[in-house]
Amino acid sequence: MVNNHRKYKADKPFLPVEDQIEKLIGRGLSIGSKEKAKQLIMTHNYYNIINGY
Repeated sequence: MVNNHRKYKADKPFLPVEDQIEKLIGRGLSIGSKEKAKQLIMTHNYYNIINGY
């Protein structure tokens, strides 16, 4: 049996949720509540949020 598993090497470092929120704000997204934004990011994928699905 051949092992085809490869280790995944991320091209970009993981950003903590707070840094992701700051990045979104820096890109012009208006965020009324950082706490609600944090909950959203914790339950949904960052890229799905930013790309709108």
